[in-house]
Formats: sequence, structure tokens, C-alpha cells
Amino acid sequence: KLRSVLDDGSDFNKQVYALIGDTAEIERATYLAAQTTDLLRNTMSLPANVNPKPLVAQERTLHKCELCERINPPLSKVSDALTNGLATALAGSREQVDKQLAG
Repeated sequence: KLRSVLDDGSDFNKQVYALIGDTAEIERATYLAAQTTDLLRNTMSLPANVNPKPLVAQERTLHKCELCERINPPLSKVSDALTNGLATALAGSREQVDKQLAG
């Protein structure tokens, strides 16, 4: 009886693959959030944003962007948590379940 539960096309297999499919969207969303966070961090750390210069050449910059400097470490932590946390765990779990059910 247990063997028939694990057969290809069984209700159990269909439900497991449906759950795996549902986690794919979470994985994609997490990846997108991490990439967006990295893009913001990289943009904020550009010298032109940290110390913007006026259009007319002058010796000094317009101002120093304190936010640009201070936001980099928290954004790095957020990106790292998104990249190495849930997304990695879900990807590994999906792979293992797929291997075990296929093999």
C-alpha cells in the first residue's frame, strides 16, 4: 500500500509537487527582493550620490549624503539574509524532495 502512495501520479505525489510549486514563487520573490536591495545599496554608495558635485565646476561638493553612507551596512545585512536564508533553504528542500520522489 505504501508503494502505491509513492507511485508517480498518485494523489500524494501530486500534492507534494503542488506544495513544491507553491514555494517556487516565494523563492523568486526573495531573489527579486535581494537583487533590488543590492541595486539600492550599490546606487547609494556611488561617489556621485555620496558627494554630489554641482553642474558648474567648483572645488567643493554640494553636500555629503549621510544617509548614503549609513544605509550601506543595514542593506548589506538585509541582502545577505534574503540570499542565504529562506531562499537557499527552500531551494535545497525543493531539490531534495524532487530527488527523493523521482529516485
